[in-house]
Amino acid sequence: AKEFNMRAAALKRAGEEIVELRRQVQMLRGENSRLQSQLEDEAKLVDDVRKKPLPEGLGELGAAELAAKLQRALEKYREERAKGVELGRRLEEAMKEVSRGRGLQRSLEELEQAHLEQNRQLQRMQDESRKLDTYKQTTKTQEKVIAKLEKILESSLQEVQRAQRVQVDVE
Repeated sequence: AKEFNMRAAALKRAGEEIVELRRQVQMLRGENSRLQSQLEDEAKLVDDVRKKPLPEGLGELGAAELAAKLQRALEKYREERAKGVELGRRLEEAMKEVSRGRGLQRSLEELEQAHLEQNRQLQRMQDESRKLDTYKQTTKTQEKVIAKLEKILESSLQEVQRAQRVQVDVE
């Protein structure tokens, strides 16, 4: 029964892990789809920019002004890239936390199983203890009955011995 319970618990944990992994795969596929869509949007934006004529006034800007605009665009790009890296780091931390949570859940289930087994063992021992108390009481009662029977037997023996003496005396 213990082995069956352990196997059942292991199967339950495996099922829960499979469900969790499927959820993670679904989440990662969604993230992948979102990133692919973002990449496609950026590629489309690049094509649109190449096809469009220069915005008004951009051709009239001097080299210093173009360099400043390019610098601002690079700064914004770096900021967005840093945000992406930070989000990736946070996602990784969240995945580690999920993994740790699953480990803690398994530990909790194992402790619960051990607790249940200890409760069953304690119940068996308490039942045995009650039986022992009943046996002790029965033994005491039997000892009292035996003592009374011994007294009755002794008195009967004494009466038989007296009767034999009286008969010997009469003869």
